[in-house]
Amino acid sequence: MVHTATRSIDFKDLAKRLYRHLLSDAIAQRHLVIVKGNRSLQDKETSPQTEPVNCFLEEGVLMVIIHLAETPALETPAIFSCTRDFLEKVGITVDYPIKIYLVVDEAKTNSSYNDNTVSPSLTASFPQRTLSQSLATIASDSTPSSPPGWADFVQNQWQYFLNKRPAFLVNNLKWILLGLGLGGSVFVLGVYALSRPCVIGACVQLREAEQLMQASLFSDDEELATHWLTTKQQLVEAQNKLETIPFWSPYYGQVTQLQKDYQVRLSSVELLSQATQQAQQAQLLGQNNALSTTDWQQVKQDWENAIALLGKIPNDSAYQAYAQQKRQVYRQNLLTAQQRLLEEQQAELHLGQATESAVLARIRSSAPKSLADLSLIAATWQEVIKNLQQISPGTTVYEKVLKQLPIYRLEYKQVVIRRQQEEKALLNYQQALALAKFAEQSEREQQWSIAVTHWQKALMALKQIPSHSFLMEQVRPLLTTYNLALQQAQNSLKISLRSQNIKRDLESLCSQWNRACDYSISPQVIKVRLTSGYVQQIWDSALQAKSQGNIPGQAGVLNHISQLEQTFQTISNQAGLPLELYHAKGNRLTSYQPIR
Repeated sequence: MVHTATRSIDFKDLAKRLYRHLLSDAIAQRHLVIVKGNRSLQDKETSPQTEPVNCFLEEGVLMVIIHLAETPALETPAIFSCTRDFLEKVGITVDYPIKIYLVVDEAKTNSSYNDNTVSPSLTASFPQRTLSQSLATIASDSTPSSPPGWADFVQNQWQYFLNKRPAFLVNNLKWILLGLGLGGSVFVLGVYALSRPCVIGACVQLREAEQLMQASLFSDDEELATHWLTTKQQLVEAQNKLETIPFWSPYYGQVTQLQKDYQVRLSSVELLSQATQQAQQAQLLGQNNALSTTDWQQVKQDWENAIALLGKIPNDSAYQAYAQQKRQVYRQNLLTAQQRLLEEQQAELHLGQATESAVLARIRSSAPKSLADLSLIAATWQEVIKNLQQISPGTTVYEKVLKQLPIYRLEYKQVVIRRQQEEKALLNYQQALALAKFAEQSEREQQWSIAVTHWQKALMALKQIPSHSFLMEQVRPLLTTYNLALQQAQNSLKISLRSQNIKRDLESLCSQWNRACDYSISPQVIKVRLTSGYVQQIWDSALQAKSQGNIPGQAGVLNHISQLEQTFQTISNQAGLPLELYHAKGNRLTSYQPIR
């Protein structure tokens, strides 16, 4: 590993990547050494393992050694060009000057060029070297010396030539070598140019590339997932065939146009492939019965990414119709994902609100103090149930809803029953108060029978109030008060009834003898006053019977007076009140006390 001012470079990895790049080139592949691992023990001892491509630093210069299995003949520039393209692509030319060696195992020769900008400058013979460990180990951080044998070989060959030279060759050697080099180069270049594909005659590569390009198309109803890899391989193969056609070919204009079409198609296929992968990922995740908000957001994002990738396909692309068709399908799937995401978000929101409201309802239910508190608790449970009922089936929380909803409904029902009891208790309480007012009014009017009825109904209404009612603190003293009022009303009713009986008896008694007496009744005493006519009539009857010696007549008067006294005593007994008898002149004659 070598560190530059801006980055770290792994030369072993660089060599492996260059090797793979050369294998992808049709020309370089034919000449490149393929090193296999199945060697016999004797081969390993006599011929050490050699890497097909070696990269290392020597005195600040990047040395690239490429082993060829045969002499490349006219195709050496193509190998250098392929290598140059790769080095420029990876950007290594910015960091180091580069020297490239092509080592031919069979011919024991090599070609090389020095490059600060990766351009060929030198071709020289190079004998096959015996690789040292530092060279065989590509990724070593050490900087091995120049390939062994190179300097000795050049010096020995040059000394041999000088010893054998004629005088003419000695004086004109430079020009002779220059002429031979130029002539050979022109000849080699001419042969190379004419030997390239599509320079002379029909262009088979162009026709095959066109066929591959045509085969890369697929109908709109075909799924890209099953064809995109084959399509991409066909396009790459077509491009490889087009790259073998040189720029001096008469078909190069068609090649250029096909290469442009290739770039558009390959870019479209890559976009279609990425969009299809996003869609498959969204479909796979969306197949689950219930997804969380995070999962639905991922599904939504995948569909949006797939649609965005399809939107990048050029309008003139051969796959535009297919992309349009898929975009419509993906948009519909995106709408579905957005709807499910919204449902999941709302479900989580409703569940959270229901949970909070349920906690609040239970806290309030622990110590309600009035009918208003029960109404508030019932309204809170209604809110809980409403939130749970708004959660859609298919959401992740729906199973929890199915478990909690019956429990919450039962608790709500209990609160409603308690509220109904309190409402009925309040109605009974208010009714009892109204009946008590009616009873009091009846008492003032001395309608004792009506008063007793009202007090009884008032007590009955109070007794219908449950013992756990909020009103029991007000009901308990009223029960005592109303019971006492009922007893008093009943006593007054009894007195009233007795008074009515006494009045009836007194009226019956006093109405005799042409109004024998008058009376008045108070809660303390009954007063009876004999009329003067009655007294005079009794007195006259007694005097007449006495004057006439009418003993039966006298006995009849005495018997009448005795019966009258018994009647007064009976009335006093029935009324439970003393009865005072007065003369017509107002003086009290006698008093009768009630006998129990």
